[in-house]
Amino acid sequence: MRSARDLATARGLFREYLAWLVAHREVTAFADEILERGRADFEQEIARLPGEYAPPGGGIVLAVRARRPLGCGAFRRVRPGTVELKRIYVRSAARGVGLGRGITLALLDRARRRGYRRVLLDTLPTMTAAIALYRSLGFRPVRRYWRHPVPGALFFGLTLRTPRRSPGGRRARPLPRRSARRRALTDPGGRPPPERPGVGRRAGLRGNR
Repeated sequence: MRSARDLATARGLFREYLAWLVAHREVTAFADEILERGRADFEQEIARLPGEYAPPGGGIVLAVRARRPLGCGAFRRVRPGTVELKRIYVRSAARGVGLGRGITLALLDRARRRGYRRVLLDTLPTMTAAIALYRSLGFRPVRRYWRHPVPGALFFGLTLRTPRRSPGGRRARPLPRRSARRRALTDPGGRPPPERPGVGRRAGLRGNR
């Protein structure tokens, strides 16, 4: 991360995400044993941050507006050339303005810049909004790549495009940050979403290099 403050922010958002998973079992459908084991593993991950998400193999993205954290996301290397997206979370007050999409795009951009060509992720059938987002970004179903404890868990993959070369022979930057922010704040029809009180439409995205 850029600073100890960013790392503390990431820890706080990760803990919020963990609390959300525990509180919304109607969505996660975790059995008691799975929940307790998963919570212990998640707590260890938080304590070790940045851990597997440290550069150059991984990365963490924070969405911040006016020094107020709104959401986060991360990726980690799972094998040569392939990363896994993890911990994509948006605070409830900041939902509905495309911030989850912006975080995901920023993660894909950073993974591409690190030389990765394949991205994997898992989710649950009940997380319909997340599934719709991933499909809209080009993710497609893949075989299970780890032994997920929840029956019916879904697995998706995406092949990252190689940056196109400009007429001068240089590689064009595939997803500038400004573009990622702009796309994060526009719905599929190209219209900016309504602004929510206290959130606004200019949340900055930052992460570890």
